[in-house]
Amino acid sequence: GNIGSIQAANPLIGLLSDTTDKVRIAAVCSLGEIGSITAIEPLLALMQDDNAEVRAAVIVALSQMPDPRAFAPIVISLFDADDEVRRNAAAAIGNLGDERALQPLVECLNDPYYWVRANASWSLGKLKLVAATQHLVELLATEADEVVLANTLTALGNLATAEAMSAVTAALRDESNTEKTRIAAMLAIADHCDTIDVPCALDERQLREVSIVILNLLRKAPEDELRATASWSLGRLHLTEGMADALIAALTDDYEWVRYYAVESLALLGIKDALPTIEQLMESSSDKHLLDVGAKALRILSGEQ
Repeated sequence: GNIGSIQAANPLIGLLSDTTDKVRIAAVCSLGEIGSITAIEPLLALMQDDNAEVRAAVIVALSQMPDPRAFAPIVISLFDADDEVRRNAAAAIGNLGDERALQPLVECLNDPYYWVRANASWSLGKLKLVAATQHLVELLATEADEVVLANTLTALGNLATAEAMSAVTAALRDESNTEKTRIAAMLAIADHCDTIDVPCALDERQLREVSIVILNLLRKAPEDELRATASWSLGRLHLTEGMADALIAALTDDYEWVRYYAVESLALLGIKDALPTIEQLMESSSDKHLLDVGAKALRILSGEQ
């Protein structure tokens, strides 16, 4: 499959009937990489294979070449006895673009395997199935697994309704939430605010309240990744009031990624007062990534770009 040639599809399709499981799995994976539509029907036939690893591999391959014919078989696979088959199906169905996936995916939010719940949440967000908002909000209130919570927050951010964003901002404000959950909430908010073609679901008051929470995390959070995410997120909120002092102070943070994202956010927000401090930071640094983003920031803030 690595040669990427459509001409390789026919010999590989022949191997789908091999009696050795590993051979069938390798052929399935290679066909997925090639992406030949001639392989769709033979792959669909293999979804009845007795080996769960084969069925799971078929679903991944089909997700690499989305085709309407795969929809019904993948929906059936959402309720397969094997955990990994259900996990792959829950992710694959998000790539098919079919709104009929709503109800089966909502049912998967109650699956006993956390990866199925996580992937079902992701797919609901990827498909932008707004009708799932309440179900995702309810999952957010009862779920304990961090992977599921992160994917649910991402999905709610993609749905971008007022109800969805209210739940995401509540998760960010809740200090009892884990670091990973609050990071996921921050990223969902920042990505939503930075999306040009979708109106912001947060009004000006809500946006300022969120910015205060993120500013406080940048200033006070003991966790490096929380501060780094806050530093990155502030540049995507498109608010300048109150940002300058915190982001300029972040240029001296002990954690390199806080400094890096602070430079980037200062440039995005057009805060020219940061120019001297960014120049000082670059003079004292040998980090290539920081020097590159610093040079770009200087060009932007000095009006050269």
